[in-house]
Amino acid sequence: MKTLLVYSGFSFSVAFIIILHAVHVHKQFYSTVVHLTTSKLSHVLLVNTSFVTLILLGQFLRWLFLGELRVREVEKTHEQTFYFVATTCLALTIFREHITAHVVAMFVVCLLTKIFHWLAQSRQEYIEQIDHADAANRWEFYRLMLLLFFLGFVDVGMSHHHVAHLMQSGPSVRLLLALEFLVLAVTCCTTMLRLLLHVVDGRRQHRWENKDQYKFYLEILSDLLQCVLYIGFFGMILYFYGVPIHLIRELFLTLRSFKKTISDFLRYRKLTACLDERFPNATEEEVQADATCIICYDDMVDAKNCLVVTSFIEIVSNLGWNATASVPSATARI
Repeated sequence: MKTLLVYSGFSFSVAFIIILHAVHVHKQFYSTVVHLTTSKLSHVLLVNTSFVTLILLGQFLRWLFLGELRVREVEKTHEQTFYFVATTCLALTIFREHITAHVVAMFVVCLLTKIFHWLAQSRQEYIEQIDHADAANRWEFYRLMLLLFFLGFVDVGMSHHHVAHLMQSGPSVRLLLALEFLVLAVTCCTTMLRLLLHVVDGRRQHRWENKDQYKFYLEILSDLLQCVLYIGFFGMILYFYGVPIHLIRELFLTLRSFKKTISDFLRYRKLTACLDERFPNATEEEVQADATCIICYDDMVDAKNCLVVTSFIEIVSNLGWNATASVPSATARI
């Protein structure tokens, strides 16, 4: 952080000197602007200053909404940033005739937006693992919700802007930007809803057994929407420009995730349909003899389905476990 502040101070000082020199030499506003935009040295220095300003803005937003980042969040963000930059460079080879300073600036803004989405997802996963009753954790939840609302507003606004430009001017590099922001809007809504489900679960006195079902349905809907977006934009880019190599991996991963989600759902329905037939009910004597579930450690008041082993296991009908047809403490699939 100290190095960034030193470099920022140096960049702003040099930019101020360049502008002051241009004003002193040309006197008039118009000729000064022409000199700053046509001089290669001035152009490079001003672009560098703009880039530093964007980084400082990102650091301020990070401090405002997220506070200090954890090591895992930083490492994950670095990995995803490297992959996004590599795929973007590959994607721009298709639109090389459209590459301008304005396009590069839009992709930099897109990268900054994606970084905050990645951080928000990592922070949401962390919040799900901690006690939300603590005051500090509640404040962290409120800040994350504000960040998600802000990101959602940016995603919708940028998506509308790029889609409107495409409808007016025809296909261009904005196809990639529209796709990125539409996918970000879907992931932002998914993260927000998962966070709200966690809060609702925390406000209940007892464990909310249907929470995992709603999370599972949310994942299905999110994967479906992303599949539709990737297939649609893949087809448009293929029709106008050729094979979008950079989208093949994303399309494959999205389709595989959706296929896995659907397979888990069908397996869950198959498992729950014959649950009573495959596993006998425990008698009241068996429940009284060992009334503590070895999975969730709750008292089994009613006769639950159990396995005929040395001790019986409560089969909890929630998608978090049954979607994969296994239980955490078991050594084999159900």
